[in-house]
Amino acid sequence: MWLRLLFGPRQLPAATRRRVLTPSEAEAGGTTLTGIARCASVEIDSAVSGERCLVFGLRGTVGEDDLADADGGDIDLELPSGERVMVSLEHAMLVADTPPAAGAREIEVVPGSLLASLLESRGVAYEGETASLEEHLVRDGDEITVTGEPLSGTVTSFGQRSGEAPRVLAGTEERPVILRAAASARRSRS
Repeated sequence: MWLRLLFGPRQLPAATRRRVLTPSEAEAGGTTLTGIARCASVEIDSAVSGERCLVFGLRGTVGEDDLADADGGDIDLELPSGERVMVSLEHAMLVADTPPAAGAREIEVVPGSLLASLLESRGVAYEGETASLEEHLVRDGDEITVTGEPLSGTVTSFGQRSGEAPRVLAGTEERPVILRAAASARRSRS
């Protein structure tokens, strides 16, 4: 699974072997739904603050290396009608339209921490380095907009109330699912 973080109208690096669409291109022609982010089955801990969330994104520097990365658990989108749509994060981008209000935090990367584990899995050297990172969280209850391609087939989901198979939005490497959440995401803790 990969989940990439983009803040604002930023282009993806041109030096890639395959053409990956920008968020605007990926959204064009896809199905766009707005609703409340809901935990499907698994929440994760953010690598910086340790807060429980559905998705987190980090942007900043570790030493002299730039970092823009994200990770996520299982997520559903609850529509105003009450329908829950499953969102596949296998190929996805989190787009935060504005940086978080808290701004960047200076963090010492401690071996064995969640942040150290994330950096190790991405091949980022951190030993003896300080990280300056902005963190963006999508929590259960936050309002988000998701754009992706509907999948067909039989799928099961925890919390599905009807006998019908739920809708699923997914992406591909070339056209990822786009999750848009404002830095000041609205909360509806119901």
